[in-house]
Amino acid sequence: MHSALCPGDGHAPQAGALRAAAAAILRATHLLVAAGAGMSADSGLATYDAIADVRCYHDRGLSYADLCCPRLLETDPALAYGFWGSCLHSYRAAAPHAGYALVRRWCEGREWYVYTSNVDGLFARAGFDEARVCEMHGRCERWLPRDGSGGGAVLIAPSHAIAVDPHSRLLQGLPSPPAHAACSDGSAAAAAAACSGAEQLASALGAAGVPLDSLRRPMRPAVSPISPPPRARTAACASQLSD
Repeated sequence: MHSALCPGDGHAPQAGALRAAAAAILRATHLLVAAGAGMSADSGLATYDAIADVRCYHDRGLSYADLCCPRLLETDPALAYGFWGSCLHSYRAAAPHAGYALVRRWCEGREWYVYTSNVDGLFARAGFDEARVCEMHGRCERWLPRDGSGGGAVLIAPSHAIAVDPHSRLLQGLPSPPAHAACSDGSAAAAAAACSGAEQLASALGAAGVPLDSLRRPMRPAVSPISPPPRARTAACASQLSD
């Protein structure tokens, strides 16, 4: 056979290794599929080290690690939710490539599981049984309350959209500046102002398409930061996941 997957005589060692791998798959009774960024990249999606490689982030000096810092949801919700909304739209615009169907055929008639670091949900869209797919970093379509209250995780509907400016990649429709309490003296007036500001912000986020929990508070994507060896503050940001 002469093809990209099984080259001719000029690549005999590679061809032999591929044939041995194919034979092992045919003999297998169980398969564990480990899939990383390359599986997404073949569907035209940016890998984590390139997802922030766009001008609007360059102009602000932002890296992927900065955009994934959980605290950003509070300190700059327009930027944080705009980033996750952009990711969601990109993932939904992508189609599972032919490799997904190929792997599904390998799994037929066998015990199998998929273990993936990808957050795009393409295995589910390609027809894999989600009970057998472990998305180790979560999925961008699944959202969680910020804390233990407010209900459980939700999988947002395919028709759900988050309003993101395509040029700035900021969430659209937020108060400018974001609604925060003007009072900070610890008084009842300050507490009331803080509550009012939080409610206004939640309302604006919800109007822009950010999912809200059962208490009408903004949720967060159920995605763990995948931090490349980075800036000093990245480890501190990642530790905030448990906050």
